[in-house]
Amino acid sequence: MTEKLNRPRVPKRFYFLTLLIFVPIFYCLLAIRAHWYGWGIAVVAFAGLVAIRRSRFWRGWHAPLCFMLAFLAAYAGLSLSRPRWDVSLPGQIGGGTVWLFTHLPAEEEMTAGMMGLSVWRPPEGYRVETVQLPASTIEVLTPDEGSGDWAVLQLHGGAFVSGVNDLYRMMAVKYSSLAAGASVYTLDYRLWPQHAYPSQQNDAMDAWAYLTGTAGYAADHIFVVGDSAGGNLALSLTLRLRDEGKELPAGIVALSPWADLSNSGPSHLYNATSDPSFGVESDEWDGVTPVGVDSTYPDGLNAQTPYLSPSFGDYAGFPPMLLQAGDLEVLLSDSQMVYDNAISHGVDCTFTVYPGMFHVFQGSLDLLPESRAAWEEIGAFLTRVMGQEPGV
Repeated sequence: MTEKLNRPRVPKRFYFLTLLIFVPIFYCLLAIRAHWYGWGIAVVAFAGLVAIRRSRFWRGWHAPLCFMLAFLAAYAGLSLSRPRWDVSLPGQIGGGTVWLFTHLPAEEEMTAGMMGLSVWRPPEGYRVETVQLPASTIEVLTPDEGSGDWAVLQLHGGAFVSGVNDLYRMMAVKYSSLAAGASVYTLDYRLWPQHAYPSQQNDAMDAWAYLTGTAGYAADHIFVVGDSAGGNLALSLTLRLRDEGKELPAGIVALSPWADLSNSGPSHLYNATSDPSFGVESDEWDGVTPVGVDSTYPDGLNAQTPYLSPSFGDYAGFPPMLLQAGDLEVLLSDSQMVYDNAISHGVDCTFTVYPGMFHVFQGSLDLLPESRAAWEEIGAFLTRVMGQEPGV
């Protein structure tokens, strides 16, 4: 009884600080699917900190040292127990966060709600205006100073069911800065299922007509860029331009393009349970059914039609292309098919696979080492192609 009475009273702020340290650690362990010993080290560090604080040997000056040692031990457990060493720890936490979010019961409703919010404002030195096209709109980001004769046409992703959001506005700033201050035109095309294929492609054609007509850009001074469904549109737009005998863009950047709507590539099988965005749980998969974007967008059409699934296109005469994807994606082989077809037709095409990365990881912007590296590669590609301009 005397020992209990002499035990020091633990203030609430100690527990608050302890939770502040360990809750993020435990979340990260969960996100990266850490090995068991990572959990063990973190639990021992947590329990040890609490035990020392509750003992009669605790002194006030112990606090900073004990908190620091407990955190370092828990972080060491997190770092040492990560499943892959060829991927940065932030990259694995990012991929795990995507997996956890996309497997929440109300993920679709939450995503729809968040995508409808906009808090973005153009940074200093930029202005934004909206242009009405025949059946869609286009947001124009223009720097006060920059290369007035170059433009970027950005085609957003979202499985053809979600429109422009603040992520694409931030990506527009990124593209502009990497393309020597080019203006960026982000198309807000019509969406499925209210508007069936080829409405989205027709809107992209309208945007191209506006840039090369009213806006006055030369076709070979326009980059067409897109991610996921937007990568599909970037490729199919260029296919259609070529087939209709129109001038082609200076270059194409396709990030994790959703280019094979038939899910025929091998990654739709071997990444079926590892893709954080579209993958399924191992116990929910039969092992033989290809896994891809959950969509009925083809709506009874032949899903291997090149304009619908540009992985099956003929890339003869295409401009330089840059493809990027993560090695966890079910859509990885979509990009591989595009690359193989482009190379077979002599196209200047680069395809980079980023280890441990998830669908459109470039949307992490500067948060992850891998996304920073991807944007550096995009910048180098844009600079190289712009440098090929006649007379430069």
